[in-house]
Amino acid sequence: MPGDDHLRFVALGDSQTEGLGDGDDTVGLRGWADRLAERLALHDPGVQYANLAVRGRLAAQVHQEQLAPALALRPDLATVVAGVNDVRQF
Repeated sequence: MPGDDHLRFVALGDSQTEGLGDGDDTVGLRGWADRLAERLALHDPGVQYANLAVRGRLAAQVHQEQLAPALALRPDLATVVAGVNDVRQF
């Protein structure tokens, strides 16, 4: 966005990005992407963060369902961690 000087971070992926299995007794699921966003906010308190990850998604589904919405957010930083579910199918 014009005049917006804050970092925009978007995370795409499956349960690895969503945080499944990364419990936090206070706030529930809190995966690596959430923790990275928290660390980024130490340097830029106005960081904008969206985690689009959905558990159980295959890599092709991540591409089909999450890429366009992620690009629409115009991120400065995007991460993709997917493929574990693809491997588990074999």
